[in-house]
Amino acid sequence: MADVRTKSGADTASNHHLLVAKMKLKLKKHQTTAQKYNTAFLRDTDKLNKFKITLSNKFQAFHDLLNGEGTTMESKWKGIKGATNSTCHEVLGHKKHYHKEWITVDTLDKIQKRRSKNAGINISRTRAEKAKPQAEYTEVDKQVEKDIRTDKRKCVEEKAAREGNMRQLYDTTKKLSGNHRKPERPVKSKDGKIITNNEKQRNRWVGHFKELLNRPAPLNPPNIEEAPTGLPIDVDPQTIEEISMAIREIKSGRAAGPDSIPAEALKADAAVTERILHILFNKIWDEEQVPTDRKEGHIIKIPKIGNLSKCDNYTGITLPPIPGKVFNKVLLNRMKDFVDAQLRDQQAGFRKDRSCTDQIAKKAFNSVDRTTLWKILRHYGVPEKIVNIIRNSYDGLHCKIVHGGQLTDSFEVKTGVRQGCLLSPFLFLLVIDWIIKTSTSEGKHGIQWTARIQLDDLCIADDLALLSHTQQQMQEKTTSVAAASAAVGFNIHKEKSKILRYKTTCTNPVTIDGEDLEDEKAFTLSIILRNNRLLKLYLSI
Repeated sequence: MADVRTKSGADTASNHHLLVAKMKLKLKKHQTTAQKYNTAFLRDTDKLNKFKITLSNKFQAFHDLLNGEGTTMESKWKGIKGATNSTCHEVLGHKKHYHKEWITVDTLDKIQKRRSKNAGINISRTRAEKAKPQAEYTEVDKQVEKDIRTDKRKCVEEKAAREGNMRQLYDTTKKLSGNHRKPERPVKSKDGKIITNNEKQRNRWVGHFKELLNRPAPLNPPNIEEAPTGLPIDVDPQTIEEISMAIREIKSGRAAGPDSIPAEALKADAAVTERILHILFNKIWDEEQVPTDRKEGHIIKIPKIGNLSKCDNYTGITLPPIPGKVFNKVLLNRMKDFVDAQLRDQQAGFRKDRSCTDQIAKKAFNSVDRTTLWKILRHYGVPEKIVNIIRNSYDGLHCKIVHGGQLTDSFEVKTGVRQGCLLSPFLFLLVIDWIIKTSTSEGKHGIQWTARIQLDDLCIADDLALLSHTQQQMQEKTTSVAAASAAVGFNIHKEKSKILRYKTTCTNPVTIDGEDLEDEKAFTLSIILRNNRLLKLYLSI
């Protein structure tokens, strides 16, 4: 309020007066998330062919420019992003909430024709004029209703044929149940007060993730030596064949990143896309730099269990650009087999035909100290060129949070690996493997498994089961694991850490940082066997 005054009005035998006020308003423009393209249209042959032709023409228009020596990596990426987005906009359009994906393009055209017939009825002035468009409308309406029933029946039959596809099962269940996205829940401030104002909620989420993703550096960072000889990983520029395979391996139906490019757009005409991406990826490879857009992510909040008014009960998943996922997929395909051979057999997390469900380190993905991570990559023999490219993709990383369909202000992310990035499980696994190798390398503190082999632990990612014969050995091993974890930025989750004793009279507690760990007499262990068979064991001591 800048000024408030009352003015005498007309004499109407009332004690009310006119109130005049001057106000200054500052309206903040909120960024909204980009609308999704209607990729369901790519299932129609005519639309798919039109998309291919349009995309090919746009790429052909600046193909020579992309190959030019003076063209920067940023300009190449902006050209590719602009051509792909404009093609999606022109041919596919954006998703509309009322559009049912099982309705074919032909039926949609007839619906539009019915709408035009209805407009003809509305502009008719007399009954005689209205009779003809009314008859035409009735005829078209019958055909539309018939086609809709046919489309729906075909869709149900196709879904039944694809019943093994879990995503199709989820989508079908969601549509049949009629569950739509629920409004954002009110969250609590740090002092436990409920926040209902949307602007304050956004600020609360920014503060939460800003603190979560910017952890303090370890007090005693480890000195990790490089491997004497590197792994025989290919460090030549990515080939068109590798890019083509990576595009095929990227899953469709996933949310697009900040660039709005869906995976379906890259797959629609893979022959054209892979050639254009090959030019961009070669530039990235030569300069060991990634486009600025690759350093931006949108964080989606996924609720876990417990009180959902607490920010800690949400997991943040970062949506990276899909072309960036293609690039990382090529890197992963080159590295995974060579590095997997270096990992301990006891590690089952994030590996082929194995599984990871539980975690014992607090906010583990968000806690990794990146300086230590780059050292660990070199320690395992990953070539310096690949490490430099991965490091550059994290330097200057910024994120925005999606809240209520709007984007928050951007903030820098300095620690951890991105949940949602294809490389993150691979990077995370190396850190966990280094922790266990370091903490169990000195002395025999495990159980005698065979005549020559001692078993120190079993691991599923950072869900660790440490094994020892005596309480003293277990205490030494636990202390060593906690110290090695702290050196890379991890904190052991004391509340989730339990002690299971078998045929022992010793009741001395095992501690971490002076805090006793709770004893358990039984627990349920879930193990994923090969061929995706689940075995649940109930262990009771």
